[in-house]
Amino acid sequence: MEKLFTLRDACRLLQIHPTTLRMWDREGKIRCVRMQNNFRRVPESDINRIPGIQNGKASYIYARVSSNWQKEDLDR
Repeated sequence: MEKLFTLRDACRLLQIHPTTLRMWDREGKIRCVRMQNNFRRVPESDINRIPGIQNGKASYIYARVSSNWQKEDLDR
């Protein structure tokens, strides 16, 4: 059986606000399973499907420039 995350744990992994996760559920962007008490649980496969999340870990890109005249390089 697939691992189900609570709303709080899913939001922590996705680094989003719980309201955003509820909205995504209503819009169909993410699939939530409703328990008997009507609480949401998010399957691990749906969390891993979101871009930037793999194996429950978020991916980041860090970029910087050393001076203001190179600021346009960040746009590229």
